[in-house]
Amino acid sequence: MNIEHPVTTPAPETPVVAPVTEPVKPVVDATPDVNSASEARTYIFDQPMKQQDVTTPFWPKLDKKLAIKDMPLDQVIALQGLVTPEGRPDAAKITALLLIHSLVFKESGDSVFQAPGDTLRVAELGTSILQPLSVQLMEFLGLNPNAAAVEEAKKNLSLIQGAASNSGSQPG
Repeated sequence: MNIEHPVTTPAPETPVVAPVTEPVKPVVDATPDVNSASEARTYIFDQPMKQQDVTTPFWPKLDKKLAIKDMPLDQVIALQGLVTPEGRPDAAKITALLLIHSLVFKESGDSVFQAPGDTLRVAELGTSILQPLSVQLMEFLGLNPNAAAVEEAKKNLSLIQGAASNSGSQPG
């Protein structure tokens, strides 16, 4: 008795086809070209205020969540006019108000502090908090044009102090 077994042939392999991808298109600025002084003026005034991330190691829950935003020049000039009863610039109040006007929550852009209500409380935060924040703020606002010179002077001073202590410890 002859039993025939059906011959099974393997199914043809389906070819592996790489997915079709679109070529990467360069990012094109969607704003129209600026071709006149009037268009330049409009373009400039339509730009949002600049902002920059601020580091807050003293507030770990807020690190990478806060930013400092730019301030209109007239506000900065008005703040610089604040003086103590002795006639000196009121650095504590100026720093506090700069922070009140500039420190924002990145996600929403909302101010963290409110003026005038928070002015005294911000001024009383302490120098360990205010000094690092004010340095970042002053550099961002361009109010500390000699920051590089100050850093260079500090470096030179430490080199001089190091050389002096080394020469004093060696027998002569």
